[in-house]
Amino acid sequence: MWERLVALVGSLLVLASVVYLLYQGIWGDHSPPDIVIEQIDVMDSGAAHLVRFRARNQGGKTAAEVIVRGVLERDGEQIETAEASIDYIPPGSEQQGGLYFSHDPRQAQLTIGASGYRLP
Repeated sequence: MWERLVALVGSLLVLASVVYLLYQGIWGDHSPPDIVIEQIDVMDSGAAHLVRFRARNQGGKTAAEVIVRGVLERDGEQIETAEASIDYIPPGSEQQGGLYFSHDPRQAQLTIGASGYRLP
């Protein structure tokens, strides 16, 4: 009796997995990655200033090799840039990272955004 019960539960799990994969393959979200960058905070880190950020993928596909770029401007003039790379961000998930600047981002205008990605 126990063998049949375990076999039934196993068969139901396999069937549920197949149905889920078919559903995702046919009706799931197939939109391109939509990377949204949100600044968390600015910290002093030795001689540099660390800007921590959160990158969210609100699209339907995984983004690989995401490049996050930060630009510091003062009086309309670009004074410094920094870049970070995130290996991958699956759909509906987030990753965190940081950018190092020699100038204090709290004393300038900081713009952070994703500048590119690759589909895996």
